[in-house]
Amino acid sequence: MNQLFALYPLWVLTLLLIPFKGKGRRGLLLAFLFSLGALFLGWELQMGSVGCLYAVLFLTGGLFQFPLQQEVHRAVKKSLPKQLQFQEEIAKTEEECTQWEMAKARLESEMEEMVLRYSFTQKLVAHMEEDPILKSLGLLFSVNGDIEGISFSTFNEKTDGNTWRPIFSCGKTPLEEWTSLLKEVPPTLNRVKDRFMSPVSNSILVGEPIRWENKVHGLLSFIVKEPIHKTFLDQVTFCGQILGLGFHKISLYRQVLERSRRDGLTELYLRRIFLERLKEEVNFSKRYGTSFSLL
Repeated sequence: MNQLFALYPLWVLTLLLIPFKGKGRRGLLLAFLFSLGALFLGWELQMGSVGCLYAVLFLTGGLFQFPLQQEVHRAVKKSLPKQLQFQEEIAKTEEECTQWEMAKARLESEMEEMVLRYSFTQKLVAHMEEDPILKSLGLLFSVNGDIEGISFSTFNEKTDGNTWRPIFSCGKTPLEEWTSLLKEVPPTLNRVKDRFMSPVSNSILVGEPIRWENKVHGLLSFIVKEPIHKTFLDQVTFCGQILGLGFHKISLYRQVLERSRRDGLTELYLRRIFLERLKEEVNFSKRYGTSFSLL
């Protein structure tokens, strides 16, 4: 029994010093009860002085938490402004990182668009055919997720009714559907600021006339989700003007090429063209073992 009484302070102080058992009034009440227990056991075991020593030790352990809590509160109160300042700096840094990421994404998008514009203008200068230019134009507008379809149509003055004939399309809308969609577009858009806009299902059909020599020769059409932003319309106007200049260049090139093949007085093909065609037919005949005739 004396040995257990000797170990009595060890487990009592353990209970008093752990955070859960020795916290606040509960710890003080436990210290008071353990002190009474130490006095009682000391009296029973005829070790009153030891019991009193234990009681004082337990009460000291119970009261020790109060100056410790005050010290902790002072330390927390002192570090609280630093923590708040640190949290504000973290929030500010996170906001700046978010802004930098948005700026980076915007710059990447603008750079991609600039590369596509450069490719479009490069093909506009280098090629003398419409198809590669229109494909490059489709890639330029493909970065815009609101565009569901793009087409280019030519204007035929000799036909009645629907004079717009789609010759190129890209996107979700196939070429066959553009014929019916373009029936709503008027055959002439003569004024410089003319632009056709009409609702189509949940989208809008936008038609930008392509002009050169003060005359409409083609129609660049888009199917765009609502709402339509002004930046998109500005881009369409810019591309329409550039496309008109490029197609005018192609038209002039074809006129010069055709005039170089014919006699200015008789409008007949020149002897050089006859020799070129004769050489082609001879090579074809040799390659496939066929015959040809001259009239």
